[in-house]
Amino acid sequence: MEIEGNTKSFNCGGTIGAKELVKMSTGNVVQNTDEGVPVGVAKYGGVANDVIAVRLWNAGGTIHCIAAGAITAGAAVYAAASGKIEAAGTAIIGYAMEAKIPFRRPLVKYTDGYGRSDTREALRRHFEVDAAHLVVATLKRLAESGAVEAASVKQALAAFEIDPERPEPTLV
Repeated sequence: MEIEGNTKSFNCGGTIGAKELVKMSTGNVVQNTDEGVPVGVAKYGGVANDVIAVRLWNAGGTIHCIAAGAITAGAAVYAAASGKIEAAGTAIIGYAMEAKIPFRRPLVKYTDGYGRSDTREALRRHFEVDAAHLVVATLKRLAESGAVEAASVKQALAAFEIDPERPEPTLV
């Protein structure tokens, strides 16, 4: 088993899809089929006896997973059956950074919240999923479609004190 940064190689104990939650079972990783906290997320899919790369859960930061249902930006996410995440459950495993509808755009970026802030509000602000950023994003889409003036986007950026030149939050 080789450790490379936030990733570790494991033997696959069954069929696992890319971006699915995995857990340990008899020395192998298998699809997470319960609401417990997983060991990580499969970077790529695999079948029994394959060696797959797993993004470790304790690495922190942003992780991409498949959603089992609709998820609202900023909402708590939970482990679901079949290696996915969902918007309801018993143990919070992170917070959605984007709103997603399953089957149309199933990947969800979420953060575990470690090392970024002391409050949910600051965490949402850091990852640009707070109300102010959602308003600006909505205005930008409306301006692109011609429904509102482009100046309204600049006004919202100034009113909410948002720096459009700020680096990507997952890289900071």
